[in-house]
Amino acid sequence: MLISIDEHLVQIPWELLYDAEEFLCIRFAMGRSVRTKQKVYENKFRDVSTPIKMLVIADPTGDLNSAYEEGIAIRNELDKRRNKVKALSKTGEVYIDFIKRNIRDYDIVHFAGHSEYNSKNPSDSGWILKDGKFTARDIVAL
Repeated sequence: MLISIDEHLVQIPWELLYDAEEFLCIRFAMGRSVRTKQKVYENKFRDVSTPIKMLVIADPTGDLNSAYEEGIAIRNELDKRRNKVKALSKTGEVYIDFIKRNIRDYDIVHFAGHSEYNSKNPSDSGWILKDGKFTARDIVAL
């Protein structure tokens, strides 16, 4: 099921709508398409080979013990599948410079930490790291 929504409705968890029997996200494989007036950047694709490289960023500010535990649990589970997924977990103090230097080396990034959404300027939204915010604008610049 593909949901096409306006950019002003993106914060609503449509996948969690309940039809008196089950949640939509359980009944259907779901995706979103967002209509926006913002400039849309063309995707640049790169080759992905096995094992897939995954970066797990967990508790980058050092104050979310549950996020830390989540990151460790994901890495431990993926360590059992090293022939398919090679996971690196970065926990505790994670800095913007580390992300900028390394994020392109990974096929998948899992983030468990604080984030901030700026509805007036979504490009300024981003992940909260130890030394500041890694924004959507930073990703586009990469």
